[in-house]
Amino acid sequence: MCKGRICPQSLKLPVSTLLPDDEDFDLPEILSEIIEINKIKRLFVSAEYTIKGHQVLWSIIQQCTNTLEELVFDPFYAPEVADREPVDWSLLTSLRVFSTRIEVYSDPNTVLWDVMEPFYSFRWLTKLLNQLSSSNKCLEELTIQVNHDICDPEAMLPYWNELIDMLLDRVRFPNLRKVDIKLGSYGKDEQDLLIVLEKHAVKSRVESDSALNVSLHLAKVTEDLQSFYPQLLI
Repeated sequence: MCKGRICPQSLKLPVSTLLPDDEDFDLPEILSEIIEINKIKRLFVSAEYTIKGHQVLWSIIQQCTNTLEELVFDPFYAPEVADREPVDWSLLTSLRVFSTRIEVYSDPNTVLWDVMEPFYSFRWLTKLLNQLSSSNKCLEELTIQVNHDICDPEAMLPYWNELIDMLLDRVRFPNLRKVDIKLGSYGKDEQDLLIVLEKHAVKSRVESDSALNVSLHLAKVTEDLQSFYPQLLI
């Protein structure tokens, strides 16, 4: 029973809109005075263009590792995130449902080419899943929104191969039963990419003799994961 604090099972946090320009402002500390974070089962966090979003997520996760079952996380998109991720995903031992988004650029004509490492988002995701699989054996559902600008669909294959092979590994993810991958293209190559990726997914599933349902389909490019969130208030 909660005394003096709210006891939500679900929490939705658009981080950048909640963080003032005050370096001493501690959002997790403020939240812990209002709600019982250690009872949260569903968490929806949008980093919204700031590494602080990852730091806030990490501060919250450490307080609800035993209860958190569903996480929707829209990460910050910058190459350094792949190497400076503050979250230790191995702590999420109770997580059953996870949704996230990655951005992939391999077209030198894209406006972001000069400041983006093309596949850093894939590196971030595979590192995350590696950590998660080291201790979590109850993940059941994974949804990945992939926004991409690919001039050559084949360029994505090495990263795609690593991701699919990892997810089909029943030692890593013994209870994973559903993977939903939504492909959103900035260009007009989405059908070609879908064909290439579906072919490899089917081949990998046959070779691994896995019953895992990997679903790939075309989707709109999403600038955030708002459509993944339920209508929740803090």
